[in-house]
Amino acid sequence: CLPGIVRYSFVMPDGHEGYGFPIGGVAAFDPEEKGVISPGGVGYDINCLPPGTKVLTSLGCRVNIEELSIDDRVVSISKKNKVKEEGEVVLFTSRYENTIYEVKTKSGFTLKATSDHPILTREKGMVRVDELEEGMEVAIYPFEGVDYEKPKEFTIIRGEKLPYTLKKELKKRGLLPLTSRNAKLPYILKILGYVLGDGTINGKQLKIYGCKEDLEEIRKDLEKLGYKAKIYSRKKTCKLKGYVFEHQEYALKVSAKSLVKLLAILGCPEGNKTQAKYRVPWFIFKLPLWMIRLFLAGYFGAELSKPKTINGYNFYMPELKIVKIKKLEKNAWEFLEGIKKLLEKFGIKAVIRKAYENEDKVCLRLLVRSDSENLIKLYSKIGYEYNSLRRRLANAAIVYLKLKQKIIEERKILRRILKEEYLQGIPLTVIVSKYRGKVNQRFIERSVYSEVKNTRIPKGLIRFEEYVKSKVEGDIVYDEVEEIKAKRYNGLVYDITVSNENHNFIADSFVVSNCGVRLLRTNLMLDDLKPKMKTLLDTLARNVPSGVGRGGLIRISISELDKVLLEGVDWAIDRGYAWSEDKEHIEEKGHMVSADPDKVSLRAKQRGAPQLGSLGSGNHFLEIQTVEEIYDRKAAKRIGIEDVGQIVV
Repeated sequence: CLPGIVRYSFVMPDGHEGYGFPIGGVAAFDPEEKGVISPGGVGYDINCLPPGTKVLTSLGCRVNIEELSIDDRVVSISKKNKVKEEGEVVLFTSRYENTIYEVKTKSGFTLKATSDHPILTREKGMVRVDELEEGMEVAIYPFEGVDYEKPKEFTIIRGEKLPYTLKKELKKRGLLPLTSRNAKLPYILKILGYVLGDGTINGKQLKIYGCKEDLEEIRKDLEKLGYKAKIYSRKKTCKLKGYVFEHQEYALKVSAKSLVKLLAILGCPEGNKTQAKYRVPWFIFKLPLWMIRLFLAGYFGAELSKPKTINGYNFYMPELKIVKIKKLEKNAWEFLEGIKKLLEKFGIKAVIRKAYENEDKVCLRLLVRSDSENLIKLYSKIGYEYNSLRRRLANAAIVYLKLKQKIIEERKILRRILKEEYLQGIPLTVIVSKYRGKVNQRFIERSVYSEVKNTRIPKGLIRFEEYVKSKVEGDIVYDEVEEIKAKRYNGLVYDITVSNENHNFIADSFVVSNCGVRLLRTNLMLDDLKPKMKTLLDTLARNVPSGVGRGGLIRISISELDKVLLEGVDWAIDRGYAWSEDKEHIEEKGHMVSADPDKVSLRAKQRGAPQLGSLGSGNHFLEIQTVEEIYDRKAAKRIGIEDVGQIVV
């Protein structure tokens, strides 16, 4: 795999840096062997982010972009339904830059990026930073997690005293010895947390309850530990407060004695948890914050209540309950005190109260304080694992609470200004006339006549439930661009390419695109191709018009071209030039809602119409290449290139 030009290329006056080749260049090939000068020596653009940009990894911790490595797993957002997925870093690159743009949203999220870096927007898909406009809605994934920190190494389970067969099964899966740096420990922490809440272990069986989507996520994590699980469903008749209703219950089951014993050794009780004594496992307290977060988020996914408001604006205190037989009441307090201490490590305040007790049982509950700052910490630093509904509501709550905080702070500042102007001798009538568009007269009068400093949210603020309906799509929340600034900069900027089809990642909570060019690997070798080279090239030239010279295969009028611009890929599907499923693999599903043919000049339409149905000109290309040398075998193997002489397109 050739990472760039090995020797020389010539850059034209309009040239700038790109992957492989510069943009706007020519290249000479094999001058001593009937070589050619190619005006198509064109690379593809690099869109980059400065050092210190926080990239969210799949384990919920943040890593500076310059510290990422090949094979690291990051969060990306599905193009289809905007839910979070996992992708691997397959390319890492950097370059120098002298200008950086800073984008700030209404709720306060900020991203610094080069002018050409694409950000996901609501209406136009991926849009370059320098083409964003104030008021545009951009996609935000507001969960931040905590910074990555390498754990101090210590042993959790040595396994020396375990039965031979159990030890063998755990070693086979890389689970023994289990240390704080074992690569599988993060997944164990999430599962352990969830099972302590909504799972049971008994004999050799693990059983976990939840919705199908979330159980599927747990199933994938169990596979990473080397265990296979199945998801079952059944209709269940339920009774609640006098109501009888049917419910579709989903359960995940694993029959593996080694997994059950592992969870038990780590502190998960067997059988009925109300009659079992257990605490927060000792080793959790010794781990770095990002790993503690995995345990808590797993437990919260099972037990912590969802974000919910009292009146549409103010939130209930999130709570979780634990029920024990009366003689284990002390143990219940100890467990919740452990959870509370872990929360304190994140700066999150909580209280423990007794909910009820009867002759046989006692119920305690942990309540997280519901002031905005505390809730933002809870939802943005810890959140929920294995509970997609609560995760999405938490993401919405983060942005909503930030907006609410901003509005209240602005009203506090205005209250001070009103008081100062009145004390300077400005008549009340003048002040009312000046500020009536921002606040009502009652607010102005209270500000100037009383010593009130605090302020409430204004009437007309959107209710949280309505905010969720209007601003949330899948796992992302749409937030308005408030400000865009270009700033001088002199230093390195970085970019990554993610392996999955989404080709995006989360940078400082913004959904941003990575860059790439499509490469098709074949199983053909150069010797297979040589006898048919001329026939192949002739066939390609005949069937894939380049767009320059004879143009494309489709001839249409300017008025028909307007329909193409308006309808996008739907125009092509209706006329048999594309398949309906093609839409799912094209940005914006091949149809930009905001498209306006009137904004395109007649000259541009006349130049572009002949290229419809072609490869296109400029740096659009189709090449058949042979692998001449492999510089990085690990990276090459990941994309299916293993041998010199292999043919790629």
